[in-house]
Amino acid sequence: MNQLYCDGIEEVTVTGGIVRIDFYAYVRGAAQADGRPPRETLSRLLLSPDGFVQSLNALERVVGVLEQRGLVQRRSKSGAQAALAAVPASAGTPAGGAEAPKEEKSGKRRASPNF
Repeated sequence: MNQLYCDGIEEVTVTGGIVRIDFYAYVRGAAQADGRPPRETLSRLLLSPDGFVQSLNALERVVGVLEQRGLVQRRSKSGAQAALAAVPASAGTPAGGAEAPKEEKSGKRRASPNF
């Protein structure tokens, strides 16, 4: 099984009946205009509508567990659309406090320090 570390979801789109979810990771470089660290799109997950709904239900169960453990809290109670705020001590740093991604010998940026 392939595993991919990402810092978040860049975009979710529906095209031709397929749900496309783009994942990103923070990369080294100058901050964006809004102050956020630069990021690079890593991968795209394609799901059928049924697969997406099943995934959403599974993720909502995981959110419940994370809330019970005090790892996240909801900003609002609007179900699946609720924005979640993580509470780690290292909030605001790339990859949850991990060191910045390193350059490979080829000069290509690594998308995550966790690969």
